[in-house]
Amino acid sequence: MGIMSSQHITPTDHQYFHTVGYSGPKDDTENLDRFKIYAPADGEIVSVGKVYGANDYRIVIAHTCTFYTIFIHVDRLADKVAAAITENGAVPEQSWERIPVKEGEIIGTIGTGKFDFSVVDVDVTLKGFARPETYNDQEKGEVWKTHTVDTFDYFKEPVKSQLLAKNLRKIKPFGGKIDYDIDGKIAGNWFVEG
Repeated sequence: MGIMSSQHITPTDHQYFHTVGYSGPKDDTENLDRFKIYAPADGEIVSVGKVYGANDYRIVIAHTCTFYTIFIHVDRLADKVAAAITENGAVPEQSWERIPVKEGEIIGTIGTGKFDFSVVDVDVTLKGFARPETYNDQEKGEVWKTHTVDTFDYFKEPVKSQLLAKNLRKIKPFGGKIDYDIDGKIAGNWFVEG
């Protein structure tokens, strides 16, 4: 988390999970069931939507009223998920149908060799934003960002140790950081209307 790029003008609020054995562009279009994506804990899928008009999906799972996991760039939805949201024979651009899932249940697949993953814990508020109100606008803001936490803090063993062994970052916070702001300095994210 926390990298900046042309597609992320604020620090990235998710981690990138890359798979081994990516065979190139053909996997992007011809082998979309290569890797399975599993629900990390019991909960309910509360949102499934196309990613900015693309052919892949963003899936939000509520595990409690204040704890969520988010998967982005899921190429195919699991049959159960697709069936639950299909309208008039097609999957809609966005669905808020509540779909119960169990830990370890397949929710979708990818072929591209990577997906995005983040954890949102509303009971935790990041302290490093100089202007957190910028994110809290329900209409224009990204309200989850001030509650985005390090995913590695929430994995159980032995999965946590297995993932950390493959993680590129070797210092804490292992999952990265998105709240870099230093009040009164030109460090971090600053927004000026207009």
